[in-house]
Amino acid sequence: MSNSLPTTSAISNLHNSTVLLTGATGYIGSVVAERLIANGYRVRGLVRSKKSAQKAALRGIEPWIGDLTDTAAVAKAINGVDGVIHTATLGGEIPGMSFEEAVAQAVSILDNLRSLTAEAGIRLISTSGTSMYGDTEAQIAHESSPTQVPPFLQPLADIENKLIEAPHVHILRTSMVYGRAGGSGILAAIQGVQSRGRAALVKDDSEISFIHVDDLADLYLHLLQTPDAPRLVIAVSQITGVKDFMAAVTAAIGVEESFDKISPQEALSSFGAIGMYMTRNMRVSASLAQEIFGWKPSRKSLIEELQTGSYRYASSH
Repeated sequence: MSNSLPTTSAISNLHNSTVLLTGATGYIGSVVAERLIANGYRVRGLVRSKKSAQKAALRGIEPWIGDLTDTAAVAKAINGVDGVIHTATLGGEIPGMSFEEAVAQAVSILDNLRSLTAEAGIRLISTSGTSMYGDTEAQIAHESSPTQVPPFLQPLADIENKLIEAPHVHILRTSMVYGRAGGSGILAAIQGVQSRGRAALVKDDSEISFIHVDDLADLYLHLLQTPDAPRLVIAVSQITGVKDFMAAVTAAIGVEESFDKISPQEALSSFGAIGMYMTRNMRVSASLAQEIFGWKPSRKSLIEELQTGSYRYASSH
């Protein structure tokens, strides 16, 4: 393995390059693993249990049992690989841990990954979220737009700024992910409408950015294979109105299309992961990815997926 950082050359799959993938059995990670293997890469998946190891092995992933919070274990997992893709991200509450503690843990993991990959001389691709831009209001955020986060998330914004400055690190900042009957925000909306028996809105004109999980997996591959890839890339395939999204949810689960007007607090309690986006705009652009990689999202739109795709089947069972 080379000691020079791969910022001017792509990580090739021609010599069976090995990629360490965190979150390899998760929603995003499993699709990324599938795409990597299909393109000739060997995938080493960092997993926390024997059950997850068995699940990874069935998907052609080399399971490596270890905890992301254990620096020594992660260092061993990195030994011999040609690059690291970190898809295991902070998402919701962790049992027995406050949100502030979870943020501190995520920051520590990112800093360790940055240091370990720098020491090994390999590329790190880390996953972030477009929620870091806060309420974009009437604007559309780009990679150069300033982040807007509440105080308890500021440590996460700070470590991401540190990552972006590292020559071997690339951050993929993803919008809300959907497809393959998954995505915490989409499932929370479906469950919320099922529970209420009606859709709901906080604002009539709120808009959210989305990306299909398969289009997102393509972007990880582009980042891995592109020489001198940008340090920060936004992943989005469409901007959809919350009202249109909620209408499609009601159609998918067979609920009459009717809307309640609710408060921001009710949105959070009823719709969980997507509730906070119902009170504001999350509008971002993927123009850089399209320009640099020639990337063009090709999967069904969110509305099409809800109307004719996997969620229609999942919501009826």
